Amino acid sequence: MTGLRRKTVACFVMRLGVCWTVATAFSIPASAQSLGSLPMTYSGRLTETSGAPKDGAVDMVATFWTAEFDGTQLGQSFSFTSIILNQGVFSIYFPFMASQVQDIFRDGTEPVF
Repeated sequence: MTGLRRKTVACFVMRLGVCWTVATAFSIPASAQSLGSLPMTYSGRLTETSGAPKDGAVDMVATFWTAEFDGTQLGQSFSFTSIILNQGVFSIYFPFMASQVQDIFRDGTEPVF
């Protein structure tokens, strides 16, 4: 499954074969780097291969990469357990610390996948 993970910014519910991507770039001004946390919320929708929305609770793992294919992982993996889906829609909260934002989004001049 490593090849699958490297093809997306964040690949969730890998045991179910469902992935979504995040294409975000952050610019981190010096003043923000001194802050203790810089949280981010991401919402998305998961569907079955038929297109029907998934329902229930799922576990997710989010990773960030330097390229869509064959990139290098940026920062750590973020695990989320028992995320409730409502007609496939979910929302997850990343409690980033300033150092994690720097590790993942660097100076904001390069895309993150």
